[in-house]
Amino acid sequence: METLQPGDVLCVASIDSMGRNYMEIQQQGELLTTSSLLFGTLKRSLYGGACS
Repeated sequence: METLQPGDVLCVASIDSMGRNYMEIQQQGELLTTSSLLFGTLKRSLYGGACS
């Protein structure tokens, strides 16, 4: 996270790559969005679309 800048896009293979359980995934998503970062997955995302 230290090298990401506001407006950067983080793309992960799947949403479960972001945490061990739903609460941890949700916390990571909130951390990214409150840091003005965008994120998506190669699979369908809970947070609005997929990376292309």
